[in-house]
Amino acid sequence: MNNETDERAAKTKPILSAASVVIAGGNVVRQILAGIAAALGIRVSSIPKPADLIDMSTHLALDRTYWAAQRTLMGWIRTALAMISFGFTIGKVGQTLQEIEVRGLQGMRMIGIDTIAYFLVILGTVALLAAALQFSRRVYELTKDGLQPRPSIEFWVALVLSLMGMVALSTLVLNV
Repeated sequence: MNNETDERAAKTKPILSAASVVIAGGNVVRQILAGIAAALGIRVSSIPKPADLIDMSTHLALDRTYWAAQRTLMGWIRTALAMISFGFTIGKVGQTLQEIEVRGLQGMRMIGIDTIAYFLVILGTVALLAAALQFSRRVYELTKDGLQPRPSIEFWVALVLSLMGMVALSTLVLNV
C-alpha cells in the first residue's frame, strides 16, 4: 500500500502558482541581464566572486570553454553577416526588378524579390541576436563557476551588427 502511495506522489506534478511563475520569469530576466553584463566584462553582485585558489585544471577548463563560446559566436557573426548582406543586396537589386518566378510542388507561384530580401535580413538579425544571447548565458554560467568576467569584442560586434541589420531592414522597407 505504501508503494502505491509513493508511486502516485512521484507521478503527480507540483502545481505552480502564478506568483512562482512571475518570480521565475523575473529570475530569468535577471540572469539574462547578468549574462549580458558578464559578456561586457562587468561584474554584478548576483555573480559570486571566484575562490582565491582555483585548481589550475579547472581554471584552464573554464578558459577553454570560454574560448569555444567565443569561436561559436564568431561563427554566428559570419553567418548572420552573410545573410544580412546578401538579403540587403538582393533587396537593392530587386528594387529594379519586380518579381521572380519560383516553381513549387503545386505549380507556379510568384514571390516578390523583396520578400526574399526581408526574410534574409530578418533571419540574419534574429540569428545574430539569439547567438549573442546564448553567448551571454554561457559567459554567465562560466562566471558563476569562477571565470573572471572580461570584455568580449565579439559580443560588441554582434550587438553592433544586429543594430546594422535593423537599419538595413528599415532601409529596404522604406525604399531609401
